Amino acid sequence: MVAEDNIVNQKVACRMVERLGLRADVAANGVEAVEMSQLAPYDLILMDCQMPEMGGYEATREIRRKRLCGTGCPQGNAAGLCWNRP
Repeated sequence: MVAEDNIVNQKVACRMVERLGLRADVAANGVEAVEMSQLAPYDLILMDCQMPEMGGYEATREIRRKRLCGTGCPQGNAAGLCWNRP
């Protein structure tokens, strides 16, 4: 999954993932990323640090918390990767 609020950055990140022969779903903010992570077992989540509603750090903590307490998607082992815009 690519969690990014900027449409241009969404497209760039998705193209990079596609070049690896993979497919990425897109979340426009941290809240969407948390919701989507409960529906599917993502192997990797590329997360923007600064997004509206919920930033990447907070979303990553929430995804991990839900997985640990058993309320998130039980399968998969997602890791959050945050990047900052210059």
